[in-house]
Order: sequence, then structure tokens, then C-alpha cells
Amino acid sequence: VTVALSGDGGDECFAGYGRHFMADWLRRRQQLPFAVRRTMATGLNLLARAAREDMLRRLPLGPGIRHMLRSDRLKRISGLMGARHEDDLYQRLVTPPTANLTRRGHPIPAHSIPKLDGLLSRLLYDDMAGYLPGDILVKLDRATMANGLEGRCPLLDHRVIEFAWRLPSNAKVRDGKGKWILRNLLRRYVPDRLIERPKQGFDVPVSTWLRGSLRNWATDLMADIRHDGDEVLDSSKVDRCWRNHMQGQDCSRELWSALMFQAWRNETRKTPWAAHSRQLDMAGV
Repeated sequence: VTVALSGDGGDECFAGYGRHFMADWLRRRQQLPFAVRRTMATGLNLLARAAREDMLRRLPLGPGIRHMLRSDRLKRISGLMGARHEDDLYQRLVTPPTANLTRRGHPIPAHSIPKLDGLLSRLLYDDMAGYLPGDILVKLDRATMANGLEGRCPLLDHRVIEFAWRLPSNAKVRDGKGKWILRNLLRRYVPDRLIERPKQGFDVPVSTWLRGSLRNWATDLMADIRHDGDEVLDSSKVDRCWRNHMQGQDCSRELWSALMFQAWRNETRKTPWAAHSRQLDMAGV
């Protein structure tokens, strides 16, 4: 076998990620007055974990929304419910969690928000222009080429992409599920039990690693973050995040990004150019 087909692109074209159907769910909640949504968001934050889980069991939610509203994600959901308008909601959805660990934050400039109708279309554009080529296809290319395979993505044929962009949002997200049109097409050929399954993903247990086998490595990088104390990462916020993680909260996404940034910074300091640049700085050049 020298060529393999891949399903990459389906989520980005037809709205298969949790943030896509969560965006639709939240957009509909935007119709509530801001004061009501803010009160609901505050209430979610105040609920104990057991109470949140009990509440989720009682709510009539679709499987996709129920998965997204897991108890450990409700804090983020409460922040999204506090959005004042759709542009604000978009900003909150696409801002990386590491922004909370920086000194100034990194709001997305208004001119960078895609000029598209509807929140879902904006998110799909972001995924297609950024996440897909910068992450997903890089992973695919490296994994296939490392094993002598050529990966091909039929769903990224330009005709499929053009067709997907002509579809209305309710052909992509419906009843709390994404990729609605693809699901219905697939039902012609395979039983529901092969379609209605949770995503498998390629997640690795970073949360566990940071408390276990990678703890010493992470602790060293944490010391570097405190030592640098510059305007990029706020060491006090990173410290707080680290303590919360060690006490059982899952802060692995925020921590991993901060640690990777620091590891990259440490590595660049070893290069000849970095040493030369420091000499120029010391000389006032």
C-alpha cells in the first residue's frame, strides 16, 4: 500500500467540532437579555461540581451538547454566556486559553474578524484557514510520509469545499449534532451504530503526564518562567494555574502552551544568532 485516503477536512467543511454546534447553541441563547445571561453564567460558576453534574443529567440536551457541557467545561461555557454580542462571542470562542496567562491578553483586532454572515461561518473559516493547514494536515503529512504513504483527502477537493460553503448552516448543524448532511448520506450505506459515536481523537494524557513523568521537566520550565518575568507570560498567573492543576483541576491546555513557549524560548537562546543578538543589545545597537 502506497496511497491511503484520509477523512481530514470533513470537520472543517461540515462543522464537526464541538465548538461548531456549541456556537449554534450559544448563538440562540444570545436572544436572552444580557442581564439574564450574566446571572446564569454567575450561577454556573457558583455551583459545586456535584450540583453541576446533577443539573446536566436532568437537562434535555442532545448528545453533542451534553458532551460539550461536561462539568469540567462549564466554567468556560459560563464565560461564553457572558458575551455581550455575537462579535464578543466569536472573540471568546477563538481566543486560546493561554491568553489568560499573559500580562496583556491578545484580543483579536476587529479587522481580523472574518466578514462572513453568521457565527458558524466565521468559526469554519478560522478552522479552514488556520487549524486545518497549520495542525491537522501537518500531522497527516508527517505521519504518512514517515511510513512511506501518500495521504489524500477527498473531502478537501475544491469542488467539495465550494459545495460545503454554499450549504446553509442547518445542513451542517442540527439537533445538537455536527456534519448533519454527511451523517444522512452515510446512513445509506452503514448502520447508525457506526455513525452515532463520540469522536475518538488523538488526545494524549498531558494532564496525567504533568503530574507524573513530566513533572520534573515542567517544574524546571516553571522556574525559568519565574526567572524571566517578562511582559509575555505573567508568572503569578502561570504559578496559580500550576497549583490548581496539581490540586486536581485540569489546566493542561493552558499549562502545555505556556511550557512549550518557554521551552522554545530556552532553545532559541542557544542559537548563534541569539547570542549575537544579545551582544548587539548590550552594545545598544
